[in-house]
Parts: sequence; structure tokens; C-alpha cells
Amino acid sequence: RARVIRATAAFAATQPLARTLLDEMAVRDFRDFSKTIGYLASLQGLGLAACMLDDKPRAETLYALLAPYPHHNAVDGMMCYEGSVSHALAMLADCIGRTELVEGHFDDALAMNVRIGARSRVARTSLEYARWLHRQNRRPARAAELARKAHELADTIGMPWLAALARAYDQG
Repeated sequence: RARVIRATAAFAATQPLARTLLDEMAVRDFRDFSKTIGYLASLQGLGLAACMLDDKPRAETLYALLAPYPHHNAVDGMMCYEGSVSHALAMLADCIGRTELVEGHFDDALAMNVRIGARSRVARTSLEYARWLHRQNRRPARAAELARKAHELADTIGMPWLAALARAYDQG
């Protein structure tokens, strides 16, 4: 269900539905979730949805729930890899205005995804990190390097949509 909420939050037309679904999942501040194999993936997906919806109170709650797991990988109930929890922590930290934490989380996420060979997650994290640096007007050379890495990797592994997004930031 978290995956559906995250997907509907990505489009303006379906954001009201995503808000309703997120409200339903947020009963008792997400503390009723069973800590099964998909626990971190669910919190991560809901956290990314909260960011897309700019729901700062929910993002704060989800950041606190994910904060103990920065060096963990999230897998869903079908054992599909959802990436390093640190990626979601970076996005959530940005959403709630904790900019001093964002770079460390992105660096941790990149390191973990590279270490385990999760190339699609390396590309996604590289792009989000580049976007964040660009929005912050920080370290333009690093932002361009990350965007270039995302662009090249996405091209290599067959993610043309991500390559096209990265190309916009791949100008140094």
C-alpha cells in the first residue's frame, strides 16, 4: 500500500487521493506497522510520499521512525530491493528543513548502494543528490559530477527516463 501512495503522490492530479491514503496509514503515527520484512520499505515509501506532498509533520514522524536504520537496506514483502534507508532519510531531512543532515545521508546511501552493486539505486540517489545540491546552490562541481554519473549509469542500464532527468543537471 505504501508503494501505491508513493506513486499517486507523484502526480498533481492524484495527490488528493495520496493524501487520503496517507491519512489512513498514519493512524497512531505509523506505529501500528508490524516489523516484518517490508517494514522499512513501507516507511521509506510513505516518507517519500510525505515529501512529495510536502507534509512536514508526517515527514518528521517518518524521519524519526527511520532514523535508527540509516545503514539498512529496505526490501518489500516480495523481497524487491527498495534501496538504502539513508536515501529516504536524506529526502525527509530536506523536507523537514534539517539541511545539515542531508549530505551525510546521501553519501551513506550512495556508499551502500555502490557496495552492494545496486546500480539503479546508485543512479536514483546520484540524481536526487545532484538536484538537492543544485537547489541549495552548493558545490556545483559535485552536483554536475553526480548528475553525469546518474545520466551515464541510467543510459547503461536502460533507464532512459532517469537519464533524461539527469541530463538537465549534467551541465556543471
